Amino acid sequence: MTGWMCADVALAATGGIFHMAAAATEGKDLPGIVCLILSGWVNPLMLLYLVFSFWRKFMRIRRVLAVAILVCFAATWVFFFKAQMIPLIGHFMWVAGALMILSGEVVGSVPRKAEEN
Repeated sequence: MTGWMCADVALAATGGIFHMAAAATEGKDLPGIVCLILSGWVNPLMLLYLVFSFWRKFMRIRRVLAVAILVCFAATWVFFFKAQMIPLIGHFMWVAGALMILSGEVVGSVPRKAEEN
């Protein structure tokens, strides 16, 4: 399955969030369903992060979004494990690209030492 198809299926699973209670009573894998839903939110959250990165006053929102994105990545890996899927190189490149974007939040928050004259 290609990456965009995976993202489409995972994001579409959000529409079934109201059916999760019924799925739990039917014996389906509720944690797997939640992980699938969370994995579909990585790209929309990343877009929000990029929009908020234009203004310094949204630093707190960017950090919350960064943590949410990392949680969604972890959910993606849990889903891969539960569904016995093996991610291909495109997944790792996608994660690396997102981590490079998010790394600016960590690197940019290091206080600079005052230059001594």
